[in-house]
This record gives sequence, structure tokens and C-alpha cells, in this order.
Amino acid sequence: MVSRADWVRDEGLLERHLAGDADAFAELYALHYGRLVRRVQRRLGDWHASEEVVQEAFVRTLRALPTLPDRSRFSSWVSVVAD
Repeated sequence: MVSRADWVRDEGLLERHLAGDADAFAELYALHYGRLVRRVQRRLGDWHASEEVVQEAFVRTLRALPTLPDRSRFSSWVSVVAD
């Protein structure tokens, strides 16, 4: 479960990313990658395929970030994209 503190942290990192901070999205990736791979791996049963799915989800999410209406919901959004 994602806490309110996680939402605030994600929103701040997204704002930094959109302001040009190249490291901010990498921080988001590092924060969420493991959890998402484990979640997808439970569904697929293949760790390597799960890593690829999650990496693609982050690429798609990164491209669509300007259209995300509620940046505090990033974790939920990237989870849906990965599923």
C-alpha cells in the first residue's frame, strides 16, 4: 500500500523531473522498480520477462508524464501501466 508520504515524495520527484532534474526520474524508478517487478512476476511467473514489462511501463509513463492529471497518483499509474 502506498502511503500519503509516498505520494508527496513521488509528486515532488515528478515536479523536479519536469523542471529539468535528470536524476529525479531515476530516483522514482529506483523507488518503485523492485515492488513492480515482484508484482508482475507473481502474474507472469518469469522474473526476466517481468523486468522487461516494468522497464517498458516506466518508458511509457515517462513519455506520458505531461498528461498525468494527478501527480500524487504516480505509483498507482505506473502500476496500472505495468499490469
